[in-house]
Amino acid sequence: MDFLTSTCSVLDLNPAHQERLWLYREPKSFDGDTKRIFVDLEINGRTARAFLDTGATLLADCSRKNAMKLQLKEEKLSEPIVAVTYKGLVERNLVARDVSVKGLGKEI
Repeated sequence: MDFLTSTCSVLDLNPAHQERLWLYREPKSFDGDTKRIFVDLEINGRTARAFLDTGATLLADCSRKNAMKLQLKEEKLSEPIVAVTYKGLVERNLVARDVSVKGLGKEI
């Protein structure tokens, strides 16, 4: 609630879908300079630490080294895509599809 209040956020839930709002209070860690919020996730059954980026494109971005550690299967795109990340706009020509991500009480 502190986050919602401090950011003047409005939650717009559709009553027709009978959605429920769940707020989880889990320990988070912050890095010192940039104040990024880190969370523990499970990616394809492997534990990973990631930071939340609310301004990013609807994708998860990681290095090829981390993708190999997570045993993600890469697919080369015929044309690169542009994604918004914490580093700004980046061009990517490799993707991993059908990746299971669990964290913060959800799985996608």
